[in-house]
Amino acid sequence: MSKVMRQRMSAEYEKMWTGVRDCAVVGFKNIGATQATELRLTLRDSGLKMHLVRNSGAQHAVRKLAWADVERLFIGPSAIVSGTGDPCQMAKVLLGWADKHKNIEVRGGLLQGSPIGPEKIRDLAGLPPRKVLMGMVVSAFSAPLAKCVGAHAAVLSKLARCFSAVVEHRGKSENVQKSAS
Repeated sequence: MSKVMRQRMSAEYEKMWTGVRDCAVVGFKNIGATQATELRLTLRDSGLKMHLVRNSGAQHAVRKLAWADVERLFIGPSAIVSGTGDPCQMAKVLLGWADKHKNIEVRGGLLQGSPIGPEKIRDLAGLPPRKVLMGMVVSAFSAPLAKCVGAHAAVLSKLARCFSAVVEHRGKSENVQKSAS
């Protein structure tokens, strides 16, 4: 491949990956067109895209994007999977596919712009979806507030019962005084 073509390919990769914060580099061996298409459709259903890359062009683009630790992942046949969705979902789909088809290897990638290894991707796959995590955080913050509101409501309830008892007691004492007169 000529130098001009490598530069164009590198520029195209760089343009495609600019702004990507979550991605995974996948290695594959002996994958057929049918399996590749099936993997792409599975990824597309989750809002992800897979691009088969030439290692030299990808390494040049990665250097320009300052993804230093990702550059070493491009060894042998490689693809990069990226998307704008939940990184946990990406990890689940890729690892599910890799467990089912032994010719796919998840090598590492980026999470929020920071490099991660395959073990971190495996950890990501074990997390619940983003919406569930957000619900857990909200409930963790709201539980103490609910207890505080409950405590204040209990104090106000006791105060209202005291006033009610005072009013009732005054009403009885006035009735007793009127009947005594």
